[in-house]
Amino acid sequence: MAHGLLQSDDENEEPESIGMRYINELRWRCLFQDFEQNFYFLTFKMHQLVHDLARNIAQNECFIIDFPPANGKAYQHISVVDADHVVLETLFCSKMTRSILFFEMIRPSQLLIGSCISHFPNVRVLDFRNSDMKLLPESIGRLKDLRYLNLTKNIRIKRLPKSIFMLTSLETLLLGGCKLLEELPRDIRRLVNLRMLVFSSKQRLLPKNGIGCLTSLRRLGIGSCYNLKYLFQDIGRLQALQTLIIGDCPNLLSLPSGVKELSSLETLMLSDCEKSSKCNLKMDMKLQSIKPHLRMLCIDGLPEFNELPTWLLQCSANTLQWLAIKNCPNFEKLPTETPQILKSLEVLEISNCPEFSSLPECIHGLTALRELKVRDCPYFTVVGHILGRPREQGAKGYDSA
Repeated sequence: MAHGLLQSDDENEEPESIGMRYINELRWRCLFQDFEQNFYFLTFKMHQLVHDLARNIAQNECFIIDFPPANGKAYQHISVVDADHVVLETLFCSKMTRSILFFEMIRPSQLLIGSCISHFPNVRVLDFRNSDMKLLPESIGRLKDLRYLNLTKNIRIKRLPKSIFMLTSLETLLLGGCKLLEELPRDIRRLVNLRMLVFSSKQRLLPKNGIGCLTSLRRLGIGSCYNLKYLFQDIGRLQALQTLIIGDCPNLLSLPSGVKELSSLETLMLSDCEKSSKCNLKMDMKLQSIKPHLRMLCIDGLPEFNELPTWLLQCSANTLQWLAIKNCPNFEKLPTETPQILKSLEVLEISNCPEFSSLPECIHGLTALRELKVRDCPYFTVVGHILGRPREQGAKGYDSA
């Protein structure tokens, strides 16, 4: 997406959807393998032979730095796996370069990062994950073509330079694991083309007129924000938002009521929010005001969560395909009648919920269900007639597909 390579005959098709279609096509042609999906997260890899072939075809465009280059060529895409600053300097002469990626073990220095920014004015992708930088150079604002910036796990960085908000072409900004980041400034609203934002910070609340102004945002991840109590109240303005993931925010008290206005929301994940027993999962909504059309819902590590909230059960859309409830010690039961929202359910996963003891009769109504997982629920009882068996059978864990 950052390089403008995603093409579709349908001008209204989202680039994320086009990219997923490309991935599936490569998978069906056996060019990708070992697909694993854990709720929203997908992992896969290339076979070694396919990788060797891809490297051979792309040898004039891509270069993996694990030894000093001998040919003096200018490459479009550079991946650094083992190199020092002196070796890299031999490549700092090309305006053709569009991607620079540092693997996690490299930990690029402040000086090296400054050199990358100053020598590659037309770069579109920068991956500085796990670096040693304390400050992102102000010169970052000169990279007008930058689409993708990854600063994940920069544990020393405390603030973002003001010039970063000049990157109006930026589509992806990854700040997850930046645990010392003092705040996400309100000026972030100037990144008008941002489609994906993941961040950590030390702030207690997210102000209005910041993230809420990013109307192009499709995916929002908020994690390891240990002081965060409140999200931005204008979240309902994110009408294009499709994925909201909030994790490891132990002091978060609630979700803003604007969540109910997210008409495009398909994936919602709340995890490890220890004080977020309500998290507005029980928020009072009128039936006609419920807009989300969720496809995937994961509730993980909410101690006081004990049953599916009324607002979810009252949703008129039957869109939910994946429901996962994990590590909720007080979760007791599923609804006794099949609500509309669950009629399209394909995957149901319940794990480490010690109070969950049985499946309801309405399990018969889940005709689309193809995968059922119940794990680490010590009092769970499999009812025989649900499984076509003549009697009840006790079980500490049950997997069915």
